[in-house]
Amino acid sequence: MNNSSIQNFANSGPQDPEKATVLPQAEPTPLEKVLVDSLEKGADRPNSSQDSKQGGSVSPNASTNQGSSNSTGSDNKESGINKLFLLGFVLTVGIGAINFGYSIAVMNSLLVDFLKVFSIEEDKWATWKSLVTSISQVGAALGSLFSGSFAKYGKKRCLYMTNLILLTGCGMTLIKVKEVVIIGRFLFGLSSGAFSVFVPSYINEITPTELKGPFGSATQLLITVGILFVNLIELPLPDTQKNPFQTGTFVNDDYWRLLFAIPMIFSVVQLILLSTIFNYETPKYLKQNNRLDELNKVMAKLYSQEQVKNRIDSIQINSASTKAPSYRETFCHPRYAKATLIGCILSIMQQLTGINIVMFYSSTIMVSTGLPPNTITAIVGTVNCISVFPTIWMFKKYGRKVILWTLSFCIAGSLIGLGVCLILNAQQVDQLGFANATYQNLSILFLILFIVFFEFSLGPLLWIYMSEIMTEKGLSIGAGLNWIFTLFFAFFTQDLIRAFGDGDKGSGSLFILCGGISGICGLFCLLVLKETKGLSDKDVQELYFSNKVINKGVEFNDVANKGNKV
Repeated sequence: MNNSSIQNFANSGPQDPEKATVLPQAEPTPLEKVLVDSLEKGADRPNSSQDSKQGGSVSPNASTNQGSSNSTGSDNKESGINKLFLLGFVLTVGIGAINFGYSIAVMNSLLVDFLKVFSIEEDKWATWKSLVTSISQVGAALGSLFSGSFAKYGKKRCLYMTNLILLTGCGMTLIKVKEVVIIGRFLFGLSSGAFSVFVPSYINEITPTELKGPFGSATQLLITVGILFVNLIELPLPDTQKNPFQTGTFVNDDYWRLLFAIPMIFSVVQLILLSTIFNYETPKYLKQNNRLDELNKVMAKLYSQEQVKNRIDSIQINSASTKAPSYRETFCHPRYAKATLIGCILSIMQQLTGINIVMFYSSTIMVSTGLPPNTITAIVGTVNCISVFPTIWMFKKYGRKVILWTLSFCIAGSLIGLGVCLILNAQQVDQLGFANATYQNLSILFLILFIVFFEFSLGPLLWIYMSEIMTEKGLSIGAGLNWIFTLFFAFFTQDLIRAFGDGDKGSGSLFILCGGISGICGLFCLLVLKETKGLSDKDVQELYFSNKVINKGVEFNDVANKGNKV
């Protein structure tokens, strides 16, 4: 280590000794080890909710007083928040999440009707089923992967452009030419993927720290609203598996146009609201670009006058000389790499629980229960949506980490129970020729429990957690991976089921496998994740910061500038 590096580190702390964090004395070791250990302790130390107001590091002893002071301080700060305006703003931005959910579920009950309306030969049904179902997910994966690069232009502008893509795509799907419909579905998916990045990030940047949990759950809530809405309006579709397809009625001949057109209504409503009542960029973007008049206007809408200055000061931005990290830095730079990796792993594991196996194929997988396919789909969508509401309270009371690891194990148990019941029921059908009502009812119960546990945890918390710990480009990569695995299950779920066995035996085995993966997810959350609840943006940025020794020298970082003393 050269002398200039040591001198820079020594001079980096604040002059005021009250703002410095005094770390425990390390055992006598070489200088490099002292510095590295000190930096790591600074990055991993406990944090209090008042850290953002102090602007400095927090003493390790602060955590002992957090229980008594945190709730009082949080309540006082919440009294200065215009929650009604904030709620309206969050719901307006979240309209994009409704279209996100709508894109996932729209083909579930419509698929067979669509194939018959377009007079596709039955020997080509398998190909067209996969194409029509998955082309939207292909667009979504691409839209989410590359949308992070456009965040520098402002998230409101990004939502404008995303809605224009959606309007174009949905307009094309109304033309009764199957090739044109496919292109339109791709563009609709492209917009859905972009929404999956911009919506949670936008909400995260306009929501104060103490409300990020309950308001952050709005993303998943509105995704499930989109899924439920399409499930309910598809109830009039005929059960073509039991009844022959008949032309000459609006439901059979033209209802598909209505289903494809509805996202355009949501899009127009969002454009109107973002251009009138909520015509504001995010505070972080405005501060980053020195648009102070606009920043003061939106902050005055969100907070009482006494809080505006402190809230503006607490917004963390890149310095004028620092550019937003590139994709390479997002994966390789020690400030971002660990958070990016953890967010991506969590995103993949969320999909490997099998949630989209249920969303895409619930009407066919659960046919052995005896309920009509559309009814099964509507039940799944209703439970999916209602289950999100308790999270508004849960995320305010409990930390992200404890919810994720405990309920991941609950997800594992419900999936394994579902799988076992499906297999046992299939065995009885093979042996006796009729189904077991107990196994059928338990299958429905375990399916509902799975959805509830998922919507209490991995469903909404994935988007909250990723938007908290990851950069814009990191979030787009995490969302892209989520869509890629959504696409995988859209393409290959039926093949996976057949690989494990016929009918319910194959479905049951697949759910048991997903249950095992959910258990691994629980261990991952327990052992690897760090808590973000109640932390300021500055604190969260340091949680996964890596320090390392290179060529017997220390790679210094912004943690060294927070006043740590060695």
